Amino acid sequence: SKSGLSGPSTFESMASVVDGLAFSEECKKYICEVLDPPLEEMIGDIFSEMPEVPLDFMIQWLRKRSGTAAPPSLSLSKQNEHLKQQLKLLSGTLEEVSTTVADKGAEGKAE
Repeated sequence: SKSGLSGPSTFESMASVVDGLAFSEECKKYICEVLDPPLEEMIGDIFSEMPEVPLDFMIQWLRKRSGTAAPPSLSLSKQNEHLKQQLKLLSGTLEEVSTTVADKGAEGKAE
């Protein structure tokens, strides 16, 4: 098998492993039917890659598998450009709010 694990990779073999665990039958069934398949695949990929930092590999593997892989990092200049655009937008909004508040205040004094 890809993972290098010996023995059959079946529901029955996993069921025999979880039988000795102190979990409810519902939890054991969940482990066998839901958790085991992706965990077995991830462990196989870990054995194939043999990463120096397995935890980082597992996090990336899970992100990739779930479709939420970390977006590429923006360069500092791109981050700066983005922040300047946000600042300009927010400054315009603040100016509009200030003008509206000043107009409302002037109306209130005129009454």
